[in-house]
Amino acid sequence: MNESKISVRYAKALFLSSLEEKSLDVVFKDVGLLNEAFIVPGFVEMLMSPVIKTSEKKKLMETVYEKNISPLSMKFLNLVVSNNRETYLEGILRNFVGLYRKHKGIKKAELIVSSEVSDDYKEKFLNLLGKVFDAKIELNSKINPDIIGGFILKVDDEQFDASVSSALSGIKKNLLEKSY
Repeated sequence: MNESKISVRYAKALFLSSLEEKSLDVVFKDVGLLNEAFIVPGFVEMLMSPVIKTSEKKKLMETVYEKNISPLSMKFLNLVVSNNRETYLEGILRNFVGLYRKHKGIKKAELIVSSEVSDDYKEKFLNLLGKVFDAKIELNSKINPDIIGGFILKVDDEQFDASVSSALSGIKKNLLEKSY
């Protein structure tokens, strides 16, 4: 079976189970905690290692997470490890977050600017985007001095480029295409 199908199926199973138990927000918090483990290099190697037995991986996961995550999340984590699907865990967690956001009507937006913007400006942007997309917006901002000025806004799979560098590129292209 293809990797993305496996990740999507397990994510849907966790999502539907958490909806059924009315613990969606708790499981979402647990998923955030589990995602943080992928930053730790030793964790990823341990999880992917074919040498470490499944029972040892389960014990380690229980030791690390049992007191920090909900029983449903722990049960799910044990299921993933028992079925030797731990290599798909990162994809499963990513897909769960997508399902959660879709269910809650949350859109993820990225604002790329040339220099730091004030919190007041970000708040106004959030309010405007919330009205335009009729959704709650999670705004992440990045600084990229290469865009010179203006901004680039990405919301889900849409992009609005109002950067100076893009405008200059358009002018250059227009001048090169036309002979005077």
